[in-house]
Amino acid sequence: MSKKIAIIGGGNLGTAIAEGLIQSGFVQPKHILVTKRNIQTLHALERKGVLVSDKNEFSVAETEGVFVELDGLPSKNTKLVLLPNPPRIILNGGKEKQKVLWTAK
Repeated sequence: MSKKIAIIGGGNLGTAIAEGLIQSGFVQPKHILVTKRNIQTLHALERKGVLVSDKNEFSVAETEGVFVELDGLPSKNTKLVLLPNPPRIILNGGKEKQKVLWTAK
């Protein structure tokens, strides 16, 4: 199975994550989904083969992880990440600074 990544919030950080994933060869552009209310600013990613949408409805179980771009987190390096196996939400603050916020029972 190919890696599939969803990025909720295609602003500066979300776009940079997508670009980094593509440039590193970690995942093919066609396996990246970036969502944003105004997708007009995502045309450059779309031309590279990234899937773009203004809707956040998709299955987390079908992805390797979901990265959520949020304003107001403690630092620029802090990310909210949804992971499918086991289903859980973590707050990732960088190297060895992860806090599990929720795990499915």
